[in-house]
Amino acid sequence: MLDLVGGSRDQVIGLSVEKFSPEFQPDGRKSGQASQNIISDLLKTRRPVQFDWMHVRLDGTILPVFATIFLVHIEGADQITVVWEDRRKHFPTRKSRKNRTATSNS
Repeated sequence: MLDLVGGSRDQVIGLSVEKFSPEFQPDGRKSGQASQNIISDLLKTRRPVQFDWMHVRLDGTILPVFATIFLVHIEGADQITVVWEDRRKHFPTRKSRKNRTATSNS
């Protein structure tokens, strides 16, 4: 995860999901409300929830991920756990898109 967000453990520990999310997700939902809805679904169903999400790295660049959020029971308490799959290869940069368009029009 540290490589994905572009920071050290000390820079990342204790930061909320909002710190790593843009104000809005691509579908127009506010990230804070969308994350609350996802956590609510998880706690209600107690089943893993999978979804696409845009994060923001510490350097400000966008980090698209496919996330799986689930509960893990540790020492008598449920803990929320999240796994991210890096999706940057599926979302080319604007420069890459321009280069492909220019090449295909040649």
